[in-house]
Amino acid sequence: GASLTTLAVTMVASVLFPYPINLESTSRQSGFSGGCATALANAFLAPVMIGLATLPLFILFGLAFWWDLPWLVAVGAGVALLYGAGVFWLGVMQAERLMVQREAEIMEATRQPEA
Repeated sequence: GASLTTLAVTMVASVLFPYPINLESTSRQSGFSGGCATALANAFLAPVMIGLATLPLFILFGLAFWWDLPWLVAVGAGVALLYGAGVFWLGVMQAERLMVQREAEIMEATRQPEA
C-alpha cells in the first residue's frame, strides 16, 4: 500500500516538476537539473507529500502495535492494499490529466540542451 502510494505521488510530481533526462547516459541522470523549483520540489516537496499520503497507513499499523492487536495488523494489510490501489488509481488519473494539459511544457522541459 505504501509503495503504491509512493508511486502515485511520484507520478504526479514528475508531471508537475519535469526535468531533462539524458537517455544516453545512465550515470548522470539527476532530478536536480531542471532548475531551482524542480530541484526543491523533488528534494523536499515530494518526500513530504509521500509522507502525508502514507500517514493513514502508518497510523493504522501504529495503533495495531501500540494496542498489541495482531488481528488489526491482518485487517490493516488488506486495508493498506485497498488504500494503496485507490491512491495509485487517483494518481494515475491525475498524472494523465496533467500530462495532457501540459504536454508542450513537459516536452520542452525534458529536452536535453543542444551540445
